[in-house]
Amino acid sequence: MGDTPVHTLNDSTTLPAVGLGTFPLDDAEAEEA
Repeated sequence: MGDTPVHTLNDSTTLPAVGLGTFPLDDAEAEEA
């Protein structure tokens, strides 16, 4: 935590979590998943 939150998809594609809200989960859930 502290770095820019990103969502890593299972094809190694990373998307910035900023403004996405749920993609597919909330930031807290995505980090724990």
